[in-house]
Amino acid sequence: FTTSFGYMDPTIRVAKQFPDVYFEHSTGYKRADNVATYNARFYEGRYVAGVIAGHMSKTGTIGYIASFPIPEVVRGINSLTRGFRSVNPNGKVKVVWVNSWFDPGKEADAATSLLDQGADILLQHTDSPAPMQTAQRRGALAFGQASNMLAFGEKAQLSA
Repeated sequence: FTTSFGYMDPTIRVAKQFPDVYFEHSTGYKRADNVATYNARFYEGRYVAGVIAGHMSKTGTIGYIASFPIPEVVRGINSLTRGFRSVNPNGKVKVVWVNSWFDPGKEADAATSLLDQGADILLQHTDSPAPMQTAQRRGALAFGQASNMLAFGEKAQLSA
């Protein structure tokens, strides 16, 4: 089992070297006779976050700091948007791509840009606490990613 999108191409390469071994890769889209893909339903949580954001947003605009334009991330943005618009049909979801899983500087800049564009809630598919810290400093709300980020945004964090 390879458990991250970044392992997709190496999994395919190794699978060619070992055709009698079966491999499974998480969140990828490339397959071979001995390589299958699997995924969790991460998007379901993003839908719920969108519903919460829809109830909490005062501006009707939320911001999303996105890592890479891969199926898992795009699926999450789409699900979040559907949840948000189930509460606020005219709501706007603004996305900034940082093309990294972890880059606090880029994530902070993206968060600042989204807040400057009128977003009052931030969500992320990146791994640093920078968006949460930016929301805390700016008096906005935010959802953490993959872990409890309350220590970085005591007044900002809605959930993680």
